Amino acid sequence: MIAISLPFIVAYSVLVSGVLAGLNKTGIAAVASAAVTLAICLATGAVLWLETRNVPAAARVFSLWSVSVLVPSAVVFGVSRLDFARARPWSLMLVGPLSFVVGMVVAMTAAGILLRRVAGSN
Repeated sequence: MIAISLPFIVAYSVLVSGVLAGLNKTGIAAVASAAVTLAICLATGAVLWLETRNVPAAARVFSLWSVSVLVPSAVVFGVSRLDFARARPWSLMLVGPLSFVVGMVVAMTAAGILLRRVAGSN
């Protein structure tokens, strides 16, 4: 199973940022950019899912996918819609990975807080 590792984070954040920078440069609409971002996320989720052969690990795969792929990609997509990123699309290659990491840290922190509250209430 793919663990959350630095090479995975860097490669995936550069991939998403590069694709969104290219889409911004060509002037693709927000809906089409969101669809492409979602397709990349789903492809990554499918790879993670196919690596899991047993059902109990499926919940872990979904949480790993949502925290390390889906939420940070949504953050990069949001940053790509800002005026500075649309005016200078390749600036997203610098700002995108940073926002990806920040989004991932925030998502992991929120998931940790949520899991502690749920576990503490039982």
